[in-house]
Amino acid sequence: MFGLGPVFSFTANNDTYNIDAIPDSPLNHIDKLKNFGLGLQPSVFYQIGKFRIGAEAYVGLTNMEKKTAYTNGSHYIHDTVVTVQFHF
Repeated sequence: MFGLGPVFSFTANNDTYNIDAIPDSPLNHIDKLKNFGLGLQPSVFYQIGKFRIGAEAYVGLTNMEKKTAYTNGSHYIHDTVVTVQFHF
């Protein structure tokens, strides 16, 4: 079984900059990531009776780094998961 679908994701707990070496840095306590992103979720499963065993991935399509006057990088989020499911 194959799957592919769109994903709208949100940041549950945003990381912030904390530069200890420069206590008065303008980046201190500013969020690193945007709150929402878009991606694709491909999956492949093998079904045995009522069990499905497979892998799912998340491929981020949007740059999640929050732009500031002091940052200029990019941060795309990607993830892979092995899954075992039981269905009724």
